[in-house]
Amino acid sequence: MNFLTTKRPKGKVYFSKSEFESRGFPKKPTTLESYLLANLMYYILNPIRIKIGMPIMLTDCYRSMAKYRDLKKRGYYPSPTSDHFWAQVIPTTRSRDVKKFGPQYHFSAGAVDFVCPRAGSLVGTFNVIRDLVNKNIIDVGQCILETKYEIKNGKKKMLKQWIHISNPKSLIYTGGFIKDMGIQKTKFLTSDDNGKTYKVVL
Repeated sequence: MNFLTTKRPKGKVYFSKSEFESRGFPKKPTTLESYLLANLMYYILNPIRIKIGMPIMLTDCYRSMAKYRDLKKRGYYPSPTSDHFWAQVIPTTRSRDVKKFGPQYHFSAGAVDFVCPRAGSLVGTFNVIRDLVNKNIIDVGQCILETKYEIKNGKKKMLKQWIHISNPKSLIYTGGFIKDMGIQKTKFLTSDDNGKTYKVVL
């Protein structure tokens, strides 16, 4: 793992550590957590913010097991191997994960969820991110456009929409290790049922 200090990029930085802390990020993070945060803040979120020309508001960041269980109770479908765990050692109970990783999972690379209050629909922002990745301007682990709907009087109404974005695993692991452990995730996904199922976006 490379814990070299992540250099602050030139130009304006639109984010601060306090914004992440307001969404649960530790005030006294580990060296690895600090490293992951710097990359996500400086080299993923900031270029996106500059490209779209609109404020980005974080809605979720650091996830504990207590928060994970609370999300499940509230009708969400959080992944037990989510990058929201920010490299914490997390006990695994899902049979397929135990078989693959053993009783603990610690390969999360850091993630946030965000909205753009001025944008309305986030489809355009999602497509901007895909374009930035395809042009090698930024690198992400995963980007998911997630939507929560309700059916009322036979009509589908959008309640919430947000984008989940994470650091690439290559930030801390070699390509060979990523392949051998099978920890690489599908880069672009959408979910229209609150995270229950996903569709791959090519």
